[in-house]
Amino acid sequence: MVGIKVFFGGECRRGKVVPPNLQGLRKYVEGIVGDVPVVIKYKDEEGDLVSIFTEDEYQDFLSLCSTIAKLYIEKVNPSDSIGFSILNLSNSTQKSFSDPASDSIPKSSPELKSSPSPSSHPNQNPNPALLASIRNILKSELSTLPSIQSSNLPIQHLNISCSSCKTDPICGIRYKCSECPVNLCESCESTSDHEHPFFKIRIPEPVEHPTQHNSKALQVVRQKISNFHLQETKLFESNLNSLAEMGFPSDQCKSALTRYNNNLEYALNDLTIAKDSN
Repeated sequence: MVGIKVFFGGECRRGKVVPPNLQGLRKYVEGIVGDVPVVIKYKDEEGDLVSIFTEDEYQDFLSLCSTIAKLYIEKVNPSDSIGFSILNLSNSTQKSFSDPASDSIPKSSPELKSSPSPSSHPNQNPNPALLASIRNILKSELSTLPSIQSSNLPIQHLNISCSSCKTDPICGIRYKCSECPVNLCESCESTSDHEHPFFKIRIPEPVEHPTQHNSKALQVVRQKISNFHLQETKLFESNLNSLAEMGFPSDQCKSALTRYNNNLEYALNDLTIAKDSN
């Protein structure tokens, strides 16, 4: 049985059983922090804080827990809370269409009994036209809010361009889609109706320069070659001294070592044969 710890501000609350689904988790968190806009996060295996928005993301988090599920609750700014409201509205809309036991539709209505219900299948997707209408309404209202402003952060996300306005590089906060290769700048994200949640990236990812890596690798290779030649030179001088101490002429020793690629044994045999023949 997996327990739960919730960190909020400077406090920590502990429970015996972790909620089995995202809806239960939200009720559990609301009982701790009250009715305030928050974002729920957890630390992954690399120590990064990952936000939880969907049921699949929450189930992925549960699969990582063994004994204690640790969650971190953060309050959000008013401008950020609008984005979470949009996500919650989309999720609740989808549930109302996919849940055949929903109480929002009177069961005694004769009109509904005479026609097949579009939600008779739990896996059926919500009405696309209705979701598009909701997104358009929210999009028009968001564009009139003065609270949505640029962060004016003096940072650039090099080699990353906005998928909407094609600005390259993205300046300020970068919004990266959690499911597809889409990146948006702050301006385009505030009016986007993209279907997936975004990661909010404030710190640019490091950019690797292949030329620098090649230059370093070349220096390493050159140093190894230099060390090899130095060792060969020292070995040649040592073999030359050894042959000279045996009484062979210096010029003949150099010639023999050069001819046999600095092999002392072959050079000694050659010099010995030449001396015996004389």
